[in-house]
Amino acid sequence: MKEQKIQCGVCEKEYNLAENKIGSQIEWGIFGLVAVGMVYLIWGAFNKYSMIAAVFAGFMAINAKHSKKYCSKVCKKVGRKKETKSWVTIIIIALIVKSLFFEIYAVPTGSMLNTIQLNDFLIGNRFVYGMRTPDRLGLIWTRVGFNVPYFQLPGFTKPKAGDIVIFEFPRDKITKYVKRCVAGPGQTFEIVDKQIFIDGDTLRIHRDKLDYSYGKEIPKRVPEHGGFFTSAFANSHYRGFEDSGGKPKAVLNSKYNDKSIYANHGNKDNFRKFRVPQKGDSLAISETAQEILIQIMLLDGHQVEFRSGGKTYEFTMTDPLDVASVVPQSRQQSIVLEYFEKMGEENLILPFPMKHRIRQWERFYMNRKLPTDLIFVDGKSLSKIKNYEVEQDYYFMVGDNRDGSYDSRYWGPVPFNHILGQAMVNHFSVSGKFPFIRFERIGNILR
Repeated sequence: MKEQKIQCGVCEKEYNLAENKIGSQIEWGIFGLVAVGMVYLIWGAFNKYSMIAAVFAGFMAINAKHSKKYCSKVCKKVGRKKETKSWVTIIIIALIVKSLFFEIYAVPTGSMLNTIQLNDFLIGNRFVYGMRTPDRLGLIWTRVGFNVPYFQLPGFTKPKAGDIVIFEFPRDKITKYVKRCVAGPGQTFEIVDKQIFIDGDTLRIHRDKLDYSYGKEIPKRVPEHGGFFTSAFANSHYRGFEDSGGKPKAVLNSKYNDKSIYANHGNKDNFRKFRVPQKGDSLAISETAQEILIQIMLLDGHQVEFRSGGKTYEFTMTDPLDVASVVPQSRQQSIVLEYFEKMGEENLILPFPMKHRIRQWERFYMNRKLPTDLIFVDGKSLSKIKNYEVEQDYYFMVGDNRDGSYDSRYWGPVPFNHILGQAMVNHFSVSGKFPFIRFERIGNILR
């Protein structure tokens, strides 16, 4: 047998490979590295399946990369330890880069149609609004974790009307959302018969291509994209009218108040004027709706409590029904029960009414105006506070597919400290039809 002299990767001693069977398997190192990169890019949202595949690919790379480099089992063990440390370092660096520079997001809904499709994979620019360290540490694949202090560097700009923004959902910070910013701090947002007005002017985005301000035509069938009025003709709250071009449309009556809409501001098609909070705004306690006031205080980081009957109830923004809406249907019931049980044990209450009337859970929601002397902010009675100064800027986010979007019209403005980055490019996209990959969407710049 022909001798093949190679050098040991640890002790640098030359040895005859034919006489040493250590690591005689196929060299998979390069394949493993490529597999890790592909898995990360395609399933960048970091779900559990991508994590399993990436770990497996990484193990293959570590296990086989040095299959022909060690002269003994001792050297092989030492070499693997060194490589493991290198891999840990690489993973830490990758996570730091991802946390500070890029936000990766997998789109689970059609709320941004047609701009963003279901199962698009987006890359967001973190440093444009200001890089920041992670504010939460937890176990992967679970909701177990805890918040940690973070710091944020100054950004190049602030979100503005027209930007597509990735942010933490105000009612469940673990969940990420992507919407279009339509109004910034200090601006007035209003919808009249599906037409958005900002500071009294019609909102128009991309005048040369699309106008997101127009309502949708009454469809004769389920449209390929966009919302569908499932009960537009059977529901007495809808009315029909014709636009300037004579085309029929369906719109919710302006007198109809949808209880799921933020702070009793009407409905999704007719949203009464709302001024987006701005840092430094002074909110009069006696004149500001409690639902808005308490939520702003909580999002600014204050502890707000309701004290009655010798008991103390702490307000929280985490709504179990919203948490359940983003998990697989098979787990929704258990998630709801788990969170409501926790709320009962910890005497938690939500600062907004229920979206749907469910008697056994009504006690967890603020369904009426509360006496100010029973509300305490950081231990101080609200009755002794005349005005509250807003501590950060807020932004109003709406999906391009407005008839099929759960957005700020329902849960209010997004605080600046929840914003993760600006969605910039679509790096991958999959569909349920052959060939399953939407090649034409890969590399699309989002506008």
